[in-house]
Amino acid sequence: AVLHAVQDALLGPDALPAYTGWTTPLWTWEWVAPAGGNWGMELIRVPQMWNLNRVVAKRTPIIWTGVIDTGFDQAHNDLKRRPQLAFNPDMVDDHGTHVAGIIGADYWDGEGMEGVNPFAGFVFSAPGFSRPGGALAKRRSWGAIFTQALILVADSVQKAGVMNVSMGYNWSEANIDATSSVPAQVVATHQGALLKLALDGLATRRPLPIVTASAGNDSDSGLGLQEARYASPMCNAALEQGSTNIIVVESVKYDAGEPGSATRSASSNVEAHISAPGEYLLSTVPTSSYTFGSGTSVATAHVAGLVGYLFAVDPSLTVPQMRTALFDTSIPAGGGASNRIDAWAAVMEIDRVQGDDRVLKMMADIDDGTEDGNLRVDYDDHPDFPDFDEEDADGDGGLGDGNVDMSDFRVWRDWYLKIWKSDEAEFDGREDHPKLDVNDLSLIHI
Repeated sequence: AVLHAVQDALLGPDALPAYTGWTTPLWTWEWVAPAGGNWGMELIRVPQMWNLNRVVAKRTPIIWTGVIDTGFDQAHNDLKRRPQLAFNPDMVDDHGTHVAGIIGADYWDGEGMEGVNPFAGFVFSAPGFSRPGGALAKRRSWGAIFTQALILVADSVQKAGVMNVSMGYNWSEANIDATSSVPAQVVATHQGALLKLALDGLATRRPLPIVTASAGNDSDSGLGLQEARYASPMCNAALEQGSTNIIVVESVKYDAGEPGSATRSASSNVEAHISAPGEYLLSTVPTSSYTFGSGTSVATAHVAGLVGYLFAVDPSLTVPQMRTALFDTSIPAGGGASNRIDAWAAVMEIDRVQGDDRVLKMMADIDDGTEDGNLRVDYDDHPDFPDFDEEDADGDGGLGDGNVDMSDFRVWRDWYLKIWKSDEAEFDGREDHPKLDVNDLSLIHI
């Protein structure tokens, strides 16, 4: 059942985005067990997925991601360099800023963190919420606002391929048990059906975006486990009304002793589609600050970032293909949670859902654009591998030249030899020879 096998090589920490502002364990990359403020990305193998970054960057993609939330600090140092569009731009709040950072905070910029999708562009919408009447009336109003904002943004910005709504009724705040309260269920079901109708109408004007929706955080409020289908109009439209473009997300925490090294967060509602890391994760908040956050809001942002990255790798993915890539590679988790996502496996699954080998070719297209495939490297100045600019001799914006051939093998050969040589490189030719490389014949075994 093995399709491909490659040499395993230990890489140093500089293979991942470095950050110097935080101290351990807030934002460092752990090699043994997930830890710190980015444990979630480590658990779901986001850094492995980033191996494709330099190939994807050649297309200079912007994956427009709608985020409907309470407000955003668009001027945050880790967000302001990302492309942005905004509805209600004056609304600033912690929650929306934190969610946006998880999705797509600037990559490798020396600031506090990296988002899941380095290619995210943001469409921010903070519609504001009226609060009339009692608990049911308030939530009926909120649900209508969620639905209206979602459809408005998706219709106005048709290039948005993924939209995140980490918002819900929060029934437990009003001490309402939605699993047994018929009035609460009526509100959720009615608004879920209306959202389904609105999405059906939207589908006549544009391809539907993937919508990631939080399952809710009502299950540790003393009311018992709560079902995600009543948590918001988005959850109900997906889980009861059949809106397949909506993916509902639970929260898990790291637990090395559980299946998939994760178990359901105590607060997370249940019976959703999938789960993602959602406890004690570092992200952006207003005034260019950072803090830890927890809940299905945070978990959902991880899925939104992953969906955006999958679109960056393959913009042609359909809703069924996206669901297959996410669900078929998900990993069982403990505590009654839905399967958790695996970012690296989901990206590699694109080849299977498309019936080709486009991602494998992207992985193998590693030459620097020269005719021979790799510029000669001065290992005194570059003890590891060349800088990015030196790996783009053809100036096409990234690694590779669009073909997989001997030029890529030559790069791989030098990498392999450099890893396995225990002493300084002993070159097998004149130092000024254009074919100078690290090929030591004593290491070659055929």
